[in-house]
Amino acid sequence: MTASPVRLVMIVDNKVSGDSRVQKMAESSAAEGFDVTVVGRSPDRDRHEWLLGSAKVILLPVSLDLLEYSASHPGRSIRWPLAYADKFADARGALERRSRQAAIADLRNRLDSASNSGSRPSLTSLGLPLRSAWEKVRGLWHGVRHVQFKSARSHRKSEHGTIDRLRAHTKAVIGGQSSWRILDPTLVDFERGMEPFIETLQPDLIHAHDFRMVGIAVRVAERMRARGHTCRVVYDAHEYMPGVHARNLSWKLGNEKHEAIYAKRADAVVTVSDRLAVMLKDRHGLRELPATVLNAPVANALSREHGRGIRSDAKIAAAAPLLVYIGSPAPQRGLMTIVEALPQLPGYHAALVLPPDTTLAQPLIARAHELDVEDRLHVLPYVEPAQVVNYIASATIGVIPLHHQLNHEISLITKYFDYAQARLPIVVSDVETMSRVTKQLGNGEVFEAESTQGFVDAVKRIMYDPDKYSQSYTDDLLQSWAWDAQFEKLIEVYRRLVARSPKRTAPPESAQ
Repeated sequence: MTASPVRLVMIVDNKVSGDSRVQKMAESSAAEGFDVTVVGRSPDRDRHEWLLGSAKVILLPVSLDLLEYSASHPGRSIRWPLAYADKFADARGALERRSRQAAIADLRNRLDSASNSGSRPSLTSLGLPLRSAWEKVRGLWHGVRHVQFKSARSHRKSEHGTIDRLRAHTKAVIGGQSSWRILDPTLVDFERGMEPFIETLQPDLIHAHDFRMVGIAVRVAERMRARGHTCRVVYDAHEYMPGVHARNLSWKLGNEKHEAIYAKRADAVVTVSDRLAVMLKDRHGLRELPATVLNAPVANALSREHGRGIRSDAKIAAAAPLLVYIGSPAPQRGLMTIVEALPQLPGYHAALVLPPDTTLAQPLIARAHELDVEDRLHVLPYVEPAQVVNYIASATIGVIPLHHQLNHEISLITKYFDYAQARLPIVVSDVETMSRVTKQLGNGEVFEAESTQGFVDAVKRIMYDPDKYSQSYTDDLLQSWAWDAQFEKLIEVYRRLVARSPKRTAPPESAQ
């Protein structure tokens, strides 16, 4: 009998192709000898499969039926007593109105034709004005109900009123441990859509990425243990749940309660910063401090082999100062500060490396046009994580103009390590952790968040002597900030958990 590879299942609720942390962990774990399957949610109704190195990736079509039902059945209240009960009643009302209008139009055409042929007026023709008038009344009634339904549905999504907040808190108290199922139906949709398939994989170890997946991992593992198959769970907290932007209070309370229930039932917790590790231990009463695994670039990204470069893609001359930003263009990331600084930085260019869906970039492009600097703002698509460092190495300064939000304060984000490995000076807003590290290392300048003038001044200070800032990156520092060093921390967690599990053996090859 020979030992079988440990079956490791990583689960994630977003697109795997957009998460460099998941990709690196999957590829590295597979290279280490684990039998790795990454399970995520499909962006459409089809199942998608591919290989990531030797790790398998499977995206499942997960129907958000309960979420859709909740959104389409906002219910009536004192504010919207006439609203349709649900979207189907609203659609039916619109359909019936169009049908009646078509019938009246058809009747009018037939009567006009009869009149033109000299026929005598009929009782039907005499009643047409009354029927048309009554239809106008019914149309107004439908319009009122439709407007109230839309208003109720929109309000249901935001739930910002006092009554809404009271209702959410009441559900959380009355529902107790399971109230997350009522407060955020998406979690139940994920449970129904992903758990049965994960069980079929018979994992020995489940790595749950972020707060929405930890419940799935724990429930699957506990059911498997009840059937005699030992399965361990690693919860990977990418961010601090209370600091996540919530669409409404119900969503926030539901996900906070969900994480609080299941985080402490995971066999190990890992996260992205030392400070967040302490916060998680305190918040959830964890037995041990979570291991910190930084989302650092992979080792082969440190090569300076020439290939695609940001200057060549943006067609920017080698002598022109170039500011680079990589990541989401969401408003709280502060990219508008970069755009509004360009008029005060003549000759400078800014390159924004953004996800494929650039709808959030449209306000930035429009503002650049207003300021007459659109020729110096370049919006470029993402490149593969392993290519990022080489891709941005020809830039002059890496920028991180984040606004003040809790999750922005507590860790060094991925792009910070990318800029460092490219040995770029960094301009960062005064968010707590990144500004502190930047001041300690001397690898960049700090400015007051959302201050355009502060950003301009910080850029100019670096440009007096950019080499001084680049020389702050020592080989030892960059080695510790490379993925190989970080993955060793994760593999140590894996090995410790697997060592606690009974040895699983595979039958001889001839018996398979």
